[in-house]
Amino acid sequence: MKKRVNIAINFTVLLIAAIIFAFRIGGQFTDVRAYSVGYVLMLIIIVLLVNVLKAARLYFILVGERRLGLRVFLKQYCKTTPVSILFPYKTGDIFRIYCYSHQLNSVMDGLIFILVDRFFDTLALIGVVTFTSMIAGQGLTLLVYGLIFFVLVLVILYFALPKICEHWVSYLLQAPASRTKKMLLAVAGNVKSGLIIISRLISSKGLILFLMSVTAWGIELAGMSLLTSVFGQGAKSGFINDYLQAALGVTVNDGLNAFVTMLIMVLMITYVVIFIYERRKKG
Repeated sequence: MKKRVNIAINFTVLLIAAIIFAFRIGGQFTDVRAYSVGYVLMLIIIVLLVNVLKAARLYFILVGERRLGLRVFLKQYCKTTPVSILFPYKTGDIFRIYCYSHQLNSVMDGLIFILVDRFFDTLALIGVVTFTSMIAGQGLTLLVYGLIFFVLVLVILYFALPKICEHWVSYLLQAPASRTKKMLLAVAGNVKSGLIIISRLISSKGLILFLMSVTAWGIELAGMSLLTSVFGQGAKSGFINDYLQAALGVTVNDGLNAFVTMLIMVLMITYVVIFIYERRKKG
């Protein structure tokens, strides 16, 4: 039954992602002849560099914390990344949390690892955009302030939750025994354990995760800006802001559409190669 539910959830989410892709992006890239060989090759290089770094970052978070085979990890990455990109406002990350939680047999672990990954990814993005805005003599956009707000909320929760858990555990221990009390104490215990894992990840891997994230965003934004300048009409002054808004599903950007299309093709090929390899290995 559990396996059937998992298959149903995966099929439904991937079908929705395919529909979003078809309506938002697919129709714009039907004529392959419109793109030069140089454009396609440069786009492939950018996609590979960025996603090797992003996949390595998430796998680095998992290393030493929970055992997850590299092939299993790559299959999940290839399956969840398009959903994360295509769903608006990064709501696709919920599916990513679900898939990794399923593989790790722990909702808490899946939530922690993806949350840490998203935190450093967003923090690096804020740093890159702020730096480029200062160089260009431009102010920060509303989108960047929204990202800063997201990071601040996570930081506040990180420092506030231990005291909140401590207060409610103390209160619940004095309350009469009940099923609800037992459940809430278990939740508080899981939150405290999760915060310990997050603290360990930040102290031992935080700097490397941040540098990997900065490098990935730097390559993607600089690479796509250069690609648009060389093979397009020239990158506009607001290219980065337009690109980021499109990445959040707010607007449409041709550069991002090209990036996403190539990314999905690369990930699909990678997934199929791993699947065929595993089948042949089994028998």
